[in-house]
Amino acid sequence: MLNKEYLIGSLNKPIGLKVLNNLIKEIENESDIELIYSLSKSENKKIEFHSAWLLEKLCTKDLEFSVHFLMDLLNNFDKINNQSALRSFSKIIAMILNNKAKLSGKISKIIDSCNKEKIIETCFSYIINKTTPISLNQWLVDILLYYSQEQDWIKEELNLFAQSLQIQSTPAKLQCAKRIKKILSLC
Repeated sequence: MLNKEYLIGSLNKPIGLKVLNNLIKEIENESDIELIYSLSKSENKKIEFHSAWLLEKLCTKDLEFSVHFLMDLLNNFDKINNQSALRSFSKIIAMILNNKAKLSGKISKIIDSCNKEKIIETCFSYIINKTTPISLNQWLVDILLYYSQEQDWIKEELNLFAQSLQIQSTPAKLQCAKRIKKILSLC
């Protein structure tokens, strides 16, 4: 079981992937995951980001770990102000949505019971903000692409967003626009 003070000390300094992977190896049970998630709501931006990043890496290994915090994450998605933490959490949500059929019934029930409108609204509020990094936008777009299967207006808005990315072209934005258009053409 991880000690809160040890975890705070580990997350409150610059860390690399090696330290992150070592922390993942120390996670023993659901209370460790819940502790890490609680730290992702820290007032300390470094701890907030590192906790979210740790959860992202943990869920990349096994999305079932998300069951311990997913409901709270979805209910409070619109309250995440740290864009670095939001990128990690958006990636987790996008991975879950894209693999929903393969995941446990409990995760599917959480996804089905969440306030989809709030998540969609939050995603759009970030992607239309010109200061939002493309690395965050890509995961927000993935979330929106999932919900576009249920709501056609999202497809239209994403198409317009892709067009705007082409106007403000950087290589990353052009690639994102190309990807959006390709996926939308398959829908």
